[in-house]
Amino acid sequence: MTLFSGMFEALIGKKITIEMKNDLSFSGTLNSVDKYMNMVISDLDKSGQYETTAAKLLNRVFVRGSDVRYAYLDRSAVDVEQLEELTRKEGLSAKS
Repeated sequence: MTLFSGMFEALIGKKITIEMKNDLSFSGTLNSVDKYMNMVISDLDKSGQYETTAAKLLNRVFVRGSDVRYAYLDRSAVDVEQLEELTRKEGLSAKS
């Protein structure tokens, strides 16, 4: 398990917005994530870009991790200090 997939596992059940490399974005509740950062997002917000697409019929999407450009999270859902510390430790262990 990678540092970031572990962080995302802690966010299961929280609201998330994913921006894809093809400029689509999905906002909803994170249901699952794996070590490849593949995600399942449900309870989609169907406003905006969904008004004229077939995606407005969906309630749940599978997002392939390699297709994600950005993940937007509620700052209160992430322990930034802990994430910074874990990132430092992982960087130091990679140098060894």
